[in-house]
Amino acid sequence: ILLFDEPTSALDPTMVSEVLGVIRRLANDGMTMAIVTHEMRFARDVSTRVLYMDEGIIYEEGSPAVIFDHPTKEKTKAFIHRIRSFSYRITDAKYDFYELRARMEQFFTHHFFTPKECNNLNLMVEETLQLCLHEANTQERSKLLANTGGMEISMLFSEHTNEKQLVFTADQSLGSILNQLPDSDGLSLILLNGLAAYIREEIADGKVVLTMALK
Repeated sequence: ILLFDEPTSALDPTMVSEVLGVIRRLANDGMTMAIVTHEMRFARDVSTRVLYMDEGIIYEEGSPAVIFDHPTKEKTKAFIHRIRSFSYRITDAKYDFYELRARMEQFFTHHFFTPKECNNLNLMVEETLQLCLHEANTQERSKLLANTGGMEISMLFSEHTNEKQLVFTADQSLGSILNQLPDSDGLSLILLNGLAAYIREEIADGKVVLTMALK
């Protein structure tokens, strides 16, 4: 058995290609190898079994097809798809919008979002919160948020697919997050449908979860 610990680290691209070529030939010859690597494409191509380790344990394991195409655990998904995330929790309907906006802008800048993407994501968050925390039901919803741990807003950015998602999660007692009032003009929903590639709202594990992806 050959053991490799990051065999391609600190190598230039030409040397990386040569080293990976040697390992592929050994694999084709039937050599058993245990390889620690961050080269995802290489790991998928050459391995018969993949173990993802986190916090000193084998966090998830399976065939390359399972780990790379259908990982079941959140940390594996984030690592494989190179997902970067930002979270913010609202526990009162009278939340600090400017603090939320500043935190979002910091995330956008760090990951080089375009000005249009920044503007559209800001608008999607603002309109969603407008629907959820409308003045007509602010007091009632503030009590629900305070009593159930609030609402978490998460922004997920996949460096692998370039998808940008917004996820709003709250206790199911809040009901629908997209709480359009009967006498509203419907403008917020029109704007969201125009900016989002898809909008999904569902109840899961006692939570109402709203997921939207930027077009």
